[in-house]
Amino acid sequence: MMPSHKMTSHPQMSQMGAGGETISTARHPRKSASSADETSARRIAGIMPAFKPVPLRQQLAATIADDLRRGRWKAALPGLRQLAALYGVNKRTCTEALRVLEKQGLLEPARPRERRRIRPVVTSSATPRIPGQLLIIADKSERGNNTHLRLMNRAMRLWNERGGEVRQVEVDFTRGRSPAKLKADLFSGARVECVLLIKPPMRWAEALDALDTPVFMYGGAIPKSSRNITAVGSQLNAVLVGTLDHIRRMGHRRLLLPCHRPFRELRARCIDLVRAAYPDATPEQAEDMVPSVDLLDGRDWAAFWNRALPRLKPTCVIVWSSLEALSLVSYCARTGLRVPRDLSVVALDGNDLMDWFEQPLTHVEADNEADWKAFLRWVDEGCRHDGHIDTPCRFVEGATVATLRP
Repeated sequence: MMPSHKMTSHPQMSQMGAGGETISTARHPRKSASSADETSARRIAGIMPAFKPVPLRQQLAATIADDLRRGRWKAALPGLRQLAALYGVNKRTCTEALRVLEKQGLLEPARPRERRRIRPVVTSSATPRIPGQLLIIADKSERGNNTHLRLMNRAMRLWNERGGEVRQVEVDFTRGRSPAKLKADLFSGARVECVLLIKPPMRWAEALDALDTPVFMYGGAIPKSSRNITAVGSQLNAVLVGTLDHIRRMGHRRLLLPCHRPFRELRARCIDLVRAAYPDATPEQAEDMVPSVDLLDGRDWAAFWNRALPRLKPTCVIVWSSLEALSLVSYCARTGLRVPRDLSVVALDGNDLMDWFEQPLTHVEADNEADWKAFLRWVDEGCRHDGHIDTPCRFVEGATVATLRP
């Protein structure tokens, strides 16, 4: 066997470097968990870089700072009570956030019975105006992903506040028509000023990148020579290499990592990473571990598990979303397979569905707020092209992966 793959030993890739894809593992920060959940969600040292929860005062300070830079207030902030009500926090948190902004040099020192004055360097009258229409394109299969729904809702509110209009379109990335056939319909009528694209396969990214329209892409595959796409997400190396290394060290040799058919480049890169993690596996065995699937709903996934699990007999299944993990765990419950004793399960995209699992799901978690701030900054800067923005992720150990004995 090869030595363990440290995260730093793999060169950083562009979102499609060496034929790979960036996947989005972003999700909304979870609510406070019980002590048992916190224990099961401990970070695993050496697997992936972990981010620490940002204190509420700092989150509020960052939000107020963004509003200041956009020129929401010119000379002074509103009173403390009004400010606290505006952001939905208590006055103590608001006071602590203002102290943070004062230390950052954005506010003048507090004066008795006066509103906090803004330093003149903060406000800007040159904030780019973004008129016109924002087109949001998302996959139909992502309807149950609350993380993506939350992102789209925030984007729509922001765009409307800036005086623009929003149109949302659902597309079947797996079985739908090619983007070339839909482009005329998508871009008919009012001029599309910008596009928000949620986890597209390569053919969709290439089709939209060819247009002279700024595109912000949340996960998915970005062309190597992108001209108009700004993409945010965790890089494939950072997500999958550490996961494979962890699974291998726990004794698992027979894996299953199904990849959706439209993501051909993603599957090719996954096969390469599986072969690197398991050098004893033949090319045919590596391809069997990473099958190409054409699945749309729960019935399709149930039929796939019924075919693939008895034939391949994996000890661990890695899926891309918690929806797929939920389908697999449900199948195991119906057929008598015990998780993790008979089958271990890992999800590469944790979201709000984590609360639906009886056992805490082992998964990859991303800093969802960092993804949103990247979109906000993109809008504030006039939707200019900014390439790939890498956001942090961490491996969270739950109770769905077992250690196998030799």
